[in-house]
Amino acid sequence: MRALKLIFILLLINSVYSINVSVNLDSYGWIKIESKNNISPIISNLSYLELNKFKEDSNYFYSLKVPLDKKREILTFNFKNLSNLTLNEVSCAKFLKINDYSLNGSILRVKYSLNLPIIILCIALFLIMIVSTILISLKIKALFKFKPLSVEEKSKVIKKYNSLLFLNSIVIAILFLLSLIVCDSPLLLSYFLNISPTIIFPALFLVVFLIVFIPIFINLKEISNFYDEKVTGKEYLKTIIVLILIVLPIVGVFIFLISGMSEKIIEPFKKEFYNLPFVLRISFWIIFYSIIFNIYYKLIDLLFKKVGFVKVEEADERIKSWTNELSKKLNVSPPKKIEVIKSPMANAYIKGLFRERLVLTTKLLESLNEDEIKGIIVHELAHRKKIHVKIGFLGNIVITIIIFSILYYFLLKFNVGEPILIVLFGLIYVLIELVQSYFIRKLETEADLLASKAVGAKTYIRALCKLHSSNYLPKSFGFLNMFYRHPPLEKRLKRIAKKFNIPEEEVEEIIEKYYRR
Repeated sequence: MRALKLIFILLLINSVYSINVSVNLDSYGWIKIESKNNISPIISNLSYLELNKFKEDSNYFYSLKVPLDKKREILTFNFKNLSNLTLNEVSCAKFLKINDYSLNGSILRVKYSLNLPIIILCIALFLIMIVSTILISLKIKALFKFKPLSVEEKSKVIKKYNSLLFLNSIVIAILFLLSLIVCDSPLLLSYFLNISPTIIFPALFLVVFLIVFIPIFINLKEISNFYDEKVTGKEYLKTIIVLILIVLPIVGVFIFLISGMSEKIIEPFKKEFYNLPFVLRISFWIIFYSIIFNIYYKLIDLLFKKVGFVKVEEADERIKSWTNELSKKLNVSPPKKIEVIKSPMANAYIKGLFRERLVLTTKLLESLNEDEIKGIIVHELAHRKKIHVKIGFLGNIVITIIIFSILYYFLLKFNVGEPILIVLFGLIYVLIELVQSYFIRKLETEADLLASKAVGAKTYIRALCKLHSSNYLPKSFGFLNMFYRHPPLEKRLKRIAKKFNIPEEEVEEIIEKYYRR
């Protein structure tokens, strides 16, 4: 009975409808079939590695993943009982060339070859990436061999160092994008290594990410000596592990998206989900990933403390007393916890979205006097009073939703290809970073003014000068200022001076005092 039913379906389809077929080759063969009728029983009898099917309007679509004969450089496929086949399109990845193809009856043959110029170009792009990174690393090594005497000279070294790292990141990003757009590099690697593209792409992304940090790895000893810190073999290993752990969630998101696992999360309410406006769908995923990232980094923070990557101690009674006193002055509840971490950098920050903690570094406590430390503590308490951490978190989500919604609308309006899509995502990422950094700098300015009012503008100006000069930070990073989440020192001090009527000449004298040391 089942055989008779299958024969009936075949006769009906073959007598009335033609079936459209298109083929694409990359690391596998992909055969797409479009039919007016449901031919699932026939398709299920074909030979394939993977099958995806869906219905749109009144058409049925089937996508078959099939193996390539890489030795003979040919794709051969037997459609068996399917006839009335029309071969509409044969295409391939950029590292392949289609030489010949035919569809005789139910037998499809596609003869291809490797596109050697594209493969050579891809190799060249990655070689340039490595050579550029090595040259930048050597330039940084030479930079830190120079022994500056004053803080001013040291801050110029740090400014050049940051510019070189930025240049290296831009060069690598451009070369990597070119390899994706021009060469289909993940698919090329997948073809030769016989590894799934869903594994290759995140792995390649991770490798490229680590290449960006090679100049830091190579010059870790020189950089540490610059800050009078000694680095052991364990410290090198620790830095590499920290960087990998930091990038893991980003790679995880790529795997999550490519593997289609996101569909499984919304499976119970899939129909309702796709009926929502696209802005709400985008909002769901951005909020989902933001929560996952926050949980992940909280766990990493706990892990670092457990294994001793970060040495944390409770603040002494003196610091607790200052914090409680200043909290009352600002009419804000004191942080749940105050931590002091061992670090060669002078820094302070509020940590945590709900159970906020105040974190101070040992270098900060060693470099500033009591009034100046109080000024920095007030700055952090101002963030707490004005709920800047929560505003920043929600603001980042809102900005990302707005920008990605505009991108999604643009993609729906205009049919853009994959290369343009990749470039757009790169540009969108940079745009999100720039917009977020701009608004966070506004919050920092608000905290600066509140701290200046609480402890006195001149005291706070000295505190900022000492903090920056202790870290050998330049007074301005030039064009790189737009990427930083704190305003440059000069701009911060000028705003404070203007607000509290302090002559600019007096501010310049304070800056010179700490940078000419």
